Amino acid sequence: MEKENMIELLEDFIDFLKDKEDEKKEEKEIKIIEDKEEMNDVDDAFDKEIIKIAKGE
Repeated sequence: MEKENMIELLEDFIDFLKDKEDEKKEEKEIKIIEDKEEMNDVDDAFDKEIIKIAKGE
């Protein structure tokens, strides 16, 4: 196999692997909060975490 053909084949394979990795990154689960009470709980938990970080805990 010629060097040019081998290099082209390897470049195509690298592009294929990059595309596969990008597909994996796109697959994320998103939780949708529909209940206002649950939303407040999430906000409270978020606020508490921010306070912990600010205090250096």
